[in-house]
Amino acid sequence: MASNHFGKIMTLQAVLDDVGIKVEMMIIIEYGVYSSHMLKNEINHLNTANEGLRELCKQEKKKKKKKKKKKKKKKKKKKKKKKKKKKKKKKIK
Repeated sequence: MASNHFGKIMTLQAVLDDVGIKVEMMIIIEYGVYSSHMLKNEINHLNTANEGLRELCKQEKKKKKKKKKKKKKKKKKKKKKKKKKKKKKKKIK
């Protein structure tokens, strides 16, 4: 896979397989000439960026779960004390 010019669309199945991506992908070359080596470097750079984003998403999800857990705690109801009725003593006459 050599290179392509100005806005042509090309499939890079061979390059992507070398990098380890098994999905067929279309890449638009906007300008200039790219060698397969340069494309491999770009794809590796994008993969590392995606991994970083995944890690950030995981951290955000963990933070949200912790916040939700705090909200779910139930408040304990205070028990009302029952007033004891005083027994009236009967006076013996």
